[in-house]
Amino acid sequence: MAETRPVIRGIQGGIASSHYLATESGFQILSHGGNAIDAAVAAGLALHVVEPHMNSIGGECPILVYSAKEKRTYAISGQGTAPRKATLEYFQKNRIRIIPGDGFLPATVPSSFDAWITCLSKFGTMTLQEVLAPAIRYAKDGIVVYPSLHAKIRQNARRFSSEWPTTARIFLPNGKVPTVGQVIKQPDLARTLRSLAEACTVEAAREYFYSGPIARKITEFITSKAVRDATGKSHTGLLDTQDLMEYRTRIEETVTIDWKDFTIHKCGAWSQAPVFLQ
Repeated sequence: MAETRPVIRGIQGGIASSHYLATESGFQILSHGGNAIDAAVAAGLALHVVEPHMNSIGGECPILVYSAKEKRTYAISGQGTAPRKATLEYFQKNRIRIIPGDGFLPATVPSSFDAWITCLSKFGTMTLQEVLAPAIRYAKDGIVVYPSLHAKIRQNARRFSSEWPTTARIFLPNGKVPTVGQVIKQPDLARTLRSLAEACTVEAAREYFYSGPIARKITEFITSKAVRDATGKSHTGLLDTQDLMEYRTRIEETVTIDWKDFTIHKCGAWSQAPVFLQ
């Protein structure tokens, strides 16, 4: 992972992420007067762009925050809820014994964006436009393909071409796997992020995402396109606009365990965290 995680040493602060461009995004925020939370949100949003094979704005995002002012640690539940239509009766009727790990059926409400803006509004000091700026720039101007991204695109190229044409349009330029060093641009994502930034306030951006045009596009797409999954059959998604409209990120107490002189904090049982504590 050294390709995207170079170690650069300094004396005025620290920030780390799984990709140097995301780390740089957070460092820029710190350099412009933002606090640690502003920097973390900027880095997290940038990761949605620079590591498309690892996470996205349509994904999930558990967050732990320590407030030095309050001397208290919080868990932000960035885990989306399951669709209302994902009932036991639905899966029994369709003879699906195990929910597949791919395709549209396992899709929950995309929670990462609400988690980030909830974090920003409660603990940050900067505007959504400021912390979104690096992610918008990387989506618009492009990122350089690195070895692990190249390998993941190559691994899925056939499926992209035959089953996911909109994904192929982005990650298989001219129908080919991009080479290491080639630039990939994501103009649609850039426009989406820009529209959220232009909403001006955090609450307006949230409304735009979960009750407005983005929610409608998400649900229209997954309910009109059937895609093959691990069941061997093709299924449309179960999410609807009401699922997105009713979703709200929760700020929760952490679960903890004492170990020697330390108290270790984790998110709740909606994550794997309690097992890690064990």
